[in-house]
Amino acid sequence: MSLKRVAVFLLIFFVGSTLGLRFKLATGERQCLREEIHKNVVLTGEYEFSEAMGYTSSVHV
Repeated sequence: MSLKRVAVFLLIFFVGSTLGLRFKLATGERQCLREEIHKNVVLTGEYEFSEAMGYTSSVHV
């Protein structure tokens, strides 16, 4: 198999198997990911909280 064919195969494989989900929430909003996550799927994520007086923040997994 030529190097060009291997590169094309890898490109198609990784582009076809990569999905993302991104959202921003305003103060007081909630986002449930239950509908977006399927059985036997690994979910990783990054989050950032801005500090504000009088507010509490939490992440439930």
